[in-house]
Amino acid sequence: MSGGLLPSGLRPISELDGSNISHFFGSGVCIKETLIPKGAQIVQHRHHYPHLAYLVSGAVELVSDSERRVLTGPACIEIPAGVHHGVRALSGVIWLCIHGTEADTPDAVDDITVAPINVAEVNGLVRTMNQSKED
Repeated sequence: MSGGLLPSGLRPISELDGSNISHFFGSGVCIKETLIPKGAQIVQHRHHYPHLAYLVSGAVELVSDSERRVLTGPACIEIPAGVHHGVRALSGVIWLCIHGTEADTPDAVDDITVAPINVAEVNGLVRTMNQSKED
């Protein structure tokens, strides 16, 4: 992902201890499945296009530019285009991101759908997420 380095302490999802990412492709759709371990915080991107996110199981705190709320699976939400977003896993979770795209590889999907990060905005989300752990 372009747009600068991640803020201190954040790593791409694929580098999180215990995480597992799988991509499924078919008929103009990519489903990105992420298994997120309890306690992991994922904040590192925004998308060029809106997309659906489906929390299959578990619970997360969703933090974005405009809201902060707890979701318990099963739950489906739309992630708006251009909004930095992240989750803090309150339990082990299965999270699906569903993108309409003709791309057929994980890198191609990210190149098309993921917008450059804004480090200042991501740092703000991290502060918000860390405050919520203390609440």
